[in-house]
Amino acid sequence: MEKKIKQTNKIVQKKNKPVNFIFFIGFWSIAIILAFIFGSGEIAFGVFFAAIISGIIWTFTLNSSYSGEIIDIKINKYRDQDDFYREEKKAILKLDNGKTKKISPMPGWKIGDKIQKVKGESMPKKIN
Repeated sequence: MEKKIKQTNKIVQKKNKPVNFIFFIGFWSIAIILAFIFGSGEIAFGVFFAAIISGIIWTFTLNSSYSGEIIDIKINKYRDQDDFYREEKKAILKLDNGKTKKISPMPGWKIGDKIQKVKGESMPKKIN
């Protein structure tokens, strides 16, 4: 059963990759063209630079994979520069290899949940 699920995940990943890439290229192409039309070459260069940086971040995000168990959820409360109180939650995972990792938890996650991030997907999921 588990082998069939892994095969299905690989098929879904292969189908989504071209669509995601086409959307990524299309979005940034339109942004660069609009920057040329309504702005200047300098603005278009800035948009192009932002596209390169987001492409690098996107590639690293999609190429990572991990799984583990939530051992703690920390809430960091702080005051921003506009004197608003903000709250930042971080789930601390104990990975299968023994290391720990901090990630932003999804609603409904609690201590003891098993979390898995599959290569090719952008977000981790609860698996239990």
